[in-house]
Amino acid sequence: MSNEAKNWNLSSRSMICILMLFIQLWGLMTIGASGVGGSFLLRQILWCVLAWVTLGVFAWIPFDRYVRLLPLLIGVFYLPLLLVLVCGIRVNGTKGWFDLGGMFLQPSEFARVLFVLLLYLGLERFRRKYVLICYAVLIFIMFALPLVAQPDFGSLLVYGLVLAGFIWLLTGFSRMLCLGGIVGCGIVAVLAFRHAYVVRRFMGFLDPGADPSGAGWHIMQFRYAMARGGWSGAGMDQAFWSKAYLPFAQSDSAFATMVEAVGLGGGMFLLLVLAGVGMLFFRLALEAEDNKRVLVFCGALMLMVQSLIHVSVNLTMMPVTGLTFPFFSYGGSSIVGGMVLIGMLFSASRSCEKVA
Repeated sequence: MSNEAKNWNLSSRSMICILMLFIQLWGLMTIGASGVGGSFLLRQILWCVLAWVTLGVFAWIPFDRYVRLLPLLIGVFYLPLLLVLVCGIRVNGTKGWFDLGGMFLQPSEFARVLFVLLLYLGLERFRRKYVLICYAVLIFIMFALPLVAQPDFGSLLVYGLVLAGFIWLLTGFSRMLCLGGIVGCGIVAVLAFRHAYVVRRFMGFLDPGADPSGAGWHIMQFRYAMARGGWSGAGMDQAFWSKAYLPFAQSDSAFATMVEAVGLGGGMFLLLVLAGVGMLFFRLALEAEDNKRVLVFCGALMLMVQSLIHVSVNLTMMPVTGLTFPFFSYGGSSIVGGMVLIGMLFSASRSCEKVA
């Protein structure tokens, strides 16, 4: 690898950190605008500090140690996905959080690190394409089963789209990918519509006006909040609709809260910043070694997909999923888990420089 490529890698990581810090600071202002109180804002600041320390630690760890410590990582990142089904608490119909003395930990936000790492290890071990695809599907099922049991179909969608991206990198846009996607969506739909709250969310999305005070409430409040913001916004201290009516204005509805405060222009600018982060990760992946290139791509895709789903839900383009906007919404699991993932991706790109 040329010196120019190495310098670009270093610059990409630095620029990613700068843009992520910008998104986090903007998120803190949005949490303040949501009216949830100073205690939420203080806790999020503490989570942000912890997240940056975590990023530094996981980026500093040599990447080959992630592979050697795989049994430990399975215990740390996957076992809680199973334990939460027994020891967790139920929030909004999903048993996916641990209550640690008033602090809530969502293991699915951390398990993505192991999911991406296991996909990479499959690339390292298996050379035959169809064997690798079968391995990747089995890894997905391994994570999907506890998510369905919670149930957490929002996170399941994120994992599924990353799996699709992984297979697309291996095969291109093929009939196998299309057929697998159709079958997978059918199975998930059957499982999802067994739950009454999923049916209510879907019906509220299709026709929110039919039940504006019930199933359609969240969709209607998204629209009212963003309509009040207009193009230029009502002001950070004037987001009254989000404070009074928008459910989970600081987390699941953070993008809509921000649009009410700073307007559609501000929302479009945030999406441009997010696109910049995605492009920097894509460039970082291109400069990495073959298999680590896929690792960086899938890890970045995990974050980008969740962000875009959150935005799509807030723009009422999708049914309500309960997903946060990584690094922007309130939530310690989301921000720390995302920084752990980015730290591992930085470690992988740094190891490529040493090999070059």
